[in-house]
Amino acid sequence: MINENNNEKIDTNENLKNNNSIIEYEKINLFPDVVFYHIEKCAGTSLEQCLHDYFLNKYSENEIYIPNKNNFKHVHITQKEFFEKNNFKVILGHMSFDKKEFIVKNHLSITCVRNPIDRMISHYYYFDYDKYKIPLNAFNLRELKIYVDSRKVILSRISGDTKNLDTALKNLKEINAILIFEKINEDINKLNVLLNHYFNVNKKLILRKLNEKKHFYTEEIEKDKETLYNSGFLNDELKIYDCIFNMNDEERFNI
Repeated sequence: MINENNNEKIDTNENLKNNNSIIEYEKINLFPDVVFYHIEKCAGTSLEQCLHDYFLNKYSENEIYIPNKNNFKHVHITQKEFFEKNNFKVILGHMSFDKKEFIVKNHLSITCVRNPIDRMISHYYYFDYDKYKIPLNAFNLRELKIYVDSRKVILSRISGDTKNLDTALKNLKEINAILIFEKINEDINKLNVLLNHYFNVNKKLILRKLNEKKHFYTEEIEKDKETLYNSGFLNDELKIYDCIFNMNDEERFNI
């Protein structure tokens, strides 16, 4: 089972992140035309590359921030001097919508979400299985809650890191384009048409599959899904996902 010290470490870090009285935010002024809010394990790396290639038709390489390009890999997106100095027109990366430390003016906002249970399982086996060496369904309830609460990135990214469900649901109305992982090919085509119209160009969005699965043990997946669903620990993210899934195209693609 999970080492008790690991539990305490995760719990302590999460409490620190959620205690707004501890953290003093330095405002970062950003003036991009476009921001892609990358939610982990929602085709984000593939979408970053896809959007990067698309926007090279309009912007120079130096006007586009993408972590895996131009030696930006080790630059954290909250480094004030770096971002204000470079004045990027397109920002593609792990950034939370309406986060209090950013002042982002009049930009086109894009993100992609995924069924939270599937996303959590993918996140675990991609990032964390090597540390714990057990399937998610082998966690006890306390261990599972600590793990899930520390990795609710759909809730975090959309709520501006407040992890407040009402804030997240409110912010959904402000995001210009919300793609759904389970409809990714259909949604890419819809986004392509709207971006071409918005920027008055005729270019194609080409989505390539990146970040291949690893440690994805199919014999445990159904048990993991049942465990997560029955726990109720992802009910807030499931509400966000259901809200998005039930939106019509005009609501999800408001460009």
